[in-house]
Amino acid sequence: MYRTPRRGTGVEMDLAPREANHFLQKGKDALETAGNMKRECKAIMHECLQGLYETVLSLADSRARHKYNLERERSRHAQELVRVERAHSREVMALKSELSIMRSDLLETKKEAKGIREWLGHETLDALNDIKELKDEVRAASQRNLTEHEKTRQQKPAEGQKYDATGEVSKVASTPKTAIMPAKGPNHTLIVSSINPQHTGDNVIERIKDALDLKST
Repeated sequence: MYRTPRRGTGVEMDLAPREANHFLQKGKDALETAGNMKRECKAIMHECLQGLYETVLSLADSRARHKYNLERERSRHAQELVRVERAHSREVMALKSELSIMRSDLLETKKEAKGIREWLGHETLDALNDIKELKDEVRAASQRNLTEHEKTRQQKPAEGQKYDATGEVSKVASTPKTAIMPAKGPNHTLIVSSINPQHTGDNVIERIKDALDLKST
């Protein structure tokens, strides 16, 4: 008696057409040896057995095509996965190369920025040092001026004294000075000019004195 295979055992399902053919031949032999069965019944039994056999063959063929489609779909998915992995690998390598270039650029930029920062720091430090020195000089000059002003204030001559042109103190006469009348000169006006536009009035007078030799008089 044929045992129905358990669900999920693919190997036994693949043997179903062969078992069906075996049972078909066995049934045919049994019908031929049955002498007490009418011919019409034998024909019907034969057709039924043949139909069952063809049904099994159809199911086996359908199963085989289903397996083929599954394998083809699985193969297609595997190929698609390989293609995606290769494309992903190419993109990863391209990104890696770009990142390597960017890293080199960043290192170069960092180096340049460091150099510029050091240069700016040096220039700023020099400027600050110059400003500090100038500030110290201005403070020292202010201190000297205050000191000199204080000395000058403390050494101010007493009332009734004054400094002459040489810096020596002389007594101021207590009696009023007699007004000296200026010498009477000519009543007409003398207008003198120079052809050099850069000469001032003092220059013209000096030149006239040199010409008349009046400096000593």
